[in-house]
Amino acid sequence: DEPPAVAAAVEAVPVSAVVPVVATASEGSSAPAVATRGFWIQLGAYRDSRGAQQMQQQASDAVEDLAPMLTVFADRTVHRVQAGPFASRDEAQRAAARVRERMLLTPMVIERR
Repeated sequence: DEPPAVAAAVEAVPVSAVVPVVATASEGSSAPAVATRGFWIQLGAYRDSRGAQQMQQQASDAVEDLAPMLTVFADRTVHRVQAGPFASRDEAQRAAARVRERMLLTPMVIERR
């Protein structure tokens, strides 16, 4: 079991009104990225798209099994680096724990409805 502080850090945050204007999937993906319902982990949010793309690449290198799930969602002012969707909150929390271990950052678990 995770300590309460860590468990709280990966608590799901509902995101019901996020609609990407532009989304870029990870390298090698031919399908456009879509923000589907489910649980996602957010690794970071950036004003500049280059920062988001750099984080996407770093995460792909550090947590290889997440590479095909990584996407940059962009709206008017922010570029969000997210991985998902995951089938359950528990699966997303396990992925968040791997990111925390390998990248020394604490991603947020979010739920899109």
